[in-house]
Amino acid sequence: MSHLEIDSRVYPPGHDGDPEYEAPCMWFAHCTNPANGVGDAGPLGHLPVCKRCAETVGMTEFVAGGID
Repeated sequence: MSHLEIDSRVYPPGHDGDPEYEAPCMWFAHCTNPANGVGDAGPLGHLPVCKRCAETVGMTEFVAGGID
């Protein structure tokens, strides 16, 4: 089972650690948390997801950011 670290952040390639490029969670429209990983959203593709939203939907596998 994988899980997300609450302190992890998602950045586009080449911008690691740059707060100007920190990705927000895109799993639910009203979520304002920073993304802690990337999950497979089916037909929507891979979307940044925060720990709280991942736990809400029971997501345990991640494209990026999951810790085994």
